[in-house]
Amino acid sequence: GDWSSDVCSSDLLGEIGDTSFDVSTFIGAYRTTIEYILSINPHIKLILMTPILSTVASPNAFGFSHDDYANAVINIGSLYGLPVCDLYHNSG
Repeated sequence: GDWSSDVCSSDLLGEIGDTSFDVSTFIGAYRTTIEYILSINPHIKLILMTPILSTVASPNAFGFSHDDYANAVINIGSLYGLPVCDLYHNSG
């Protein structure tokens, strides 16, 4: 799904320290994607991006907000040592 559907369709966020890479969660799927890309081309330069600030303010059924998902991308970037273009917190 896209960014909004991850929150609006009630996808679980997951845990940054989860080593099971549970693809049924946002973090698990994101990390699985990064791991796959790096396994194919370990020298590739990846830049992660958070989406722009959304007008959808309410949390999903699990209580996660867009801010939680944006922060997850930032934390994933830190975990992998990848730069993050944080449009969520730095755009109007």
